Amino acid sequence: MRTLTVSELMNGRWVELGVHGDEDIIRAAPFEDFELKLGTLWPPSQRGEDT
Repeated sequence: MRTLTVSELMNGRWVELGVHGDEDIIRAAPFEDFELKLGTLWPPSQRGEDT
């Protein structure tokens, strides 16, 4: 499974805000105004590739 980890720099440290997978539709900084359909961002999995 491919994932997108959303993080934010707070007080000099990176804080994980969420981890989202292929089927998720998210709104994440700095693109809060747009719905991101994560499955459309990655190319199709190749045979034998870990998903």
